[in-house]
Amino acid sequence: MGISYEMNWYLVTTENKFNNINEKIGTIIKEDKRIYPIGAEIPFIIKNVGCMGMVEILSFKVSENSTEVTFKKSDKYKNNKEILNHYYDFYLSRK
Repeated sequence: MGISYEMNWYLVTTENKFNNINEKIGTIIKEDKRIYPIGAEIPFIIKNVGCMGMVEILSFKVSENSTEVTFKKSDKYKNNKEILNHYYDFYLSRK
């Protein structure tokens, strides 16, 4: 008995699968029940593209078959391709 949740340390999506509320805030709906570290900055990955930067998880809401995540885009590492590439390579190694 119990509920299965997945803890996520990366926010991963495909292109155009997220909504921008404004320039800094966005939302994404992920399949399944997921947990994200609220208040923490985690890498924002677009599959087959790369790490786009860091996002701070503002909130997440779990429903029966999905999780809605609200995040704030960070300028941290924005221009540091070496770090962004490292996060993407690490993501690929864990797939």
